[in-house]
Amino acid sequence: GLVDAYAAGLKAMDEKIDLYIKDDISDDGTEPNMETNLWYGPDIWLEDSIGRKIENPADATTYKVCVRIHNRSTYASIGSEKLFLNWAKAGINDYWSESWTGENLLPCGLPQGGIIGNANGISIPSIPADSSIVMKIPWTTPSGYDYAGCTNFQGDPWHFCLLARVHDNDTINHENETHASVYEMIKNHNNVAQVNIYFIKSTNSKTVIRTGNPTENNRYVNLGGTVTENNQGENISSFADIELSFDDNIISAAQRDDVTGAIWIDSTDNIYTLRITDFDNFNLPMVLAPEQYGTILTTVHFYADTIPLDSVFTFNIILYEAEGNIAGGQHYNCTRNMDRYFQAEIQGNVNLIVNDSTTLYAVTIGEPADYVWYDAQGNVIGTDSFVFIPIPFQATTYTLSITAHSDGYRAITQEDFILEYDSSLIIIDEPSDIITSIAPNPANGQVSIEYNLPENTEQVILQILNTQGQKLYTQTIGGNRETTNKQIVSTSNFAAGQYKVQIINKKGKILDNKTLIINK
Repeated sequence: GLVDAYAAGLKAMDEKIDLYIKDDISDDGTEPNMETNLWYGPDIWLEDSIGRKIENPADATTYKVCVRIHNRSTYASIGSEKLFLNWAKAGINDYWSESWTGENLLPCGLPQGGIIGNANGISIPSIPADSSIVMKIPWTTPSGYDYAGCTNFQGDPWHFCLLARVHDNDTINHENETHASVYEMIKNHNNVAQVNIYFIKSTNSKTVIRTGNPTENNRYVNLGGTVTENNQGENISSFADIELSFDDNIISAAQRDDVTGAIWIDSTDNIYTLRITDFDNFNLPMVLAPEQYGTILTTVHFYADTIPLDSVFTFNIILYEAEGNIAGGQHYNCTRNMDRYFQAEIQGNVNLIVNDSTTLYAVTIGEPADYVWYDAQGNVIGTDSFVFIPIPFQATTYTLSITAHSDGYRAITQEDFILEYDSSLIIIDEPSDIITSIAPNPANGQVSIEYNLPENTEQVILQILNTQGQKLYTQTIGGNRETTNKQIVSTSNFAAGQYKVQIINKKGKILDNKTLIINK
């Protein structure tokens, strides 16, 4: 019946111990954490074998997961506390626990996450009062190439998120559940922290994230984002295109017509791409069906011909629940190569000639790149270093976009093309005897219509009409490139009767009019 005073003292002290991991730079362990972006905690990072901090880990490589643990109490910790570490393939709403323990498989058959270190926890040495230590636990990253079949974006980086939990006699609500919000666990418990960050640099211009719905009910969410000005007050939207591409497993959830602050720019091979134009108003409603999962590719295209004052930018892609609560997010640190520069230029004269087609050429940038041409309405009209422009009838604007393969840097130019008349062309404006022969006439089966146009004449239109004025045949003829002076027309589908053969100019004025008779 004797009381062990020492043991009792230890127990009392243990109950007062409060260890925590920072969720943001200013975090002092206060619960709940009222900041919003809680997915890139500064106290979790990777180091290689010689102690260098790793930004984007390589496949199947052994690193040390570093976790800084703080003791905010007035006693040294006992030394019986435990650290638990988990990894997951990057996502913007990775649920606890299925996303992090390896118990759930992706549709491709590979684990969505797993355990780092001892599944029963890693002992934390005693930490002095108001102090901190860094624990380093070896971890060999899974092979990213093994996951190539888990997303439409094969060969693109799909990195990892890390989650740390400390057991210090402070109960972590929902820790023994499934379908629990990791974001809420981090917010409400100072001993839970996550790092979900990707570094955009030169060759690392894109990354894959995952989203989904593990529940048995439809899930109504909204995809949005935030952007922060850099140290020079610059916004990445002025210096880069931010694009989100959706694979065919997730695009059906997107309410595409209801998007704001962004535009859809492409739809090929079941990959739909959204370009964010206004981060402040960006919102894409989504309805995720039960157990619907998919991946989203984020790509940053820095403008190659626009140099900022500061090279570093940040933004977040965030998933919100229908009621507005944050479900999770992905943080991006983007660094522009300040030495990178090229321009988009269109060669030649910007004057287009009426009635004459032309070809526009880009000044190539001397490295593999995508060349995309757009008309004034934003439609793609060419995907090569040149584009053929058919006969124009009005002044217009063409846009050329060049995107380098090596790093995704992009340059865009837009030029207004002026419409001119070629002074060498003869403009026919008065009626004349142009049609020289219609044979046979009456016709049965086909008819040859011959005409005589002056050399270098403007283009005109040959047409055949019935007695009700309906056009049954039209053909543009003439122009300084035409090499024939007749048209062979099939009349097998014409009913017997009388028809008009006319030649009109581009203003619709009749220049010649002859009669054609069809026999059956």
